Amino acid sequence: MTITLPYPNSANLLVKAGDVIQYGKALYSQHEAEHHIISISQQLKVKPAEIFSYLVTLIESSVKKGQAIAEKKKILGKKRIKSPVDGTLIGVDHTSGTVTIESMAEATHPFSAYCNGTVESIDETSRTITIALAGGIEIKTKSVSDSAGGMLFSQTMNEAAYNQNQETIAEALIIQKHLDSVTIAKCEALGANGFIFLTADTIPSSPYTQLPSDQEFEKIITNPTAKYGIFSECDKKCIVY
Repeated sequence: MTITLPYPNSANLLVKAGDVIQYGKALYSQHEAEHHIISISQQLKVKPAEIFSYLVTLIESSVKKGQAIAEKKKILGKKRIKSPVDGTLIGVDHTSGTVTIESMAEATHPFSAYCNGTVESIDETSRTITIALAGGIEIKTKSVSDSAGGMLFSQTMNEAAYNQNQETIAEALIIQKHLDSVTIAKCEALGANGFIFLTADTIPSSPYTQLPSDQEFEKIITNPTAKYGIFSECDKKCIVY
């Protein structure tokens, strides 16, 4: 049994084909963009509308930390403004007299596997990772919004209003036959990884899979060995184990 998970363009893969992975193993880390706004007009003491004349780096050009991005001739030498980071010059604002440099920072939360198995293959064209799972039961799905996984957490709707706390909800997959809007809001605020449901008052903004029938829902709820779950937008699969 396999499941295929997507990874973004900016991902730094931490696994390779053949690697044995366990629950919680990071598959990849993701770089996030940071924007650095630099005031050219103030530092060079020129009008905002004139800063383009003083730039020595073109838009969309890569820059290194310490590289000059703008300069103004003075009686003795030049006044230079240097980039504070490695990145790309992505914007020039002639109203504020600023430029924007985009740099990439390592994300603090790598994407975890949420399953046990072996990396079967990595497709760099489709940017997907296929994992051969060590056991599990496949659950039919009606729709899958995104990919997610975690420890399964199930309650009745009435209990859900009173018994949810961050310790039990954070990074969990919430299984509920019918999702009401209050439960969705509370679980998302407490850091739930996603939802598995049959019907809902409203669609969650977090990743979810909707099940097609009571039979598929009961396959999860009545399975005493089902402790974890994972679902994927790539192959529209949901697997519990």
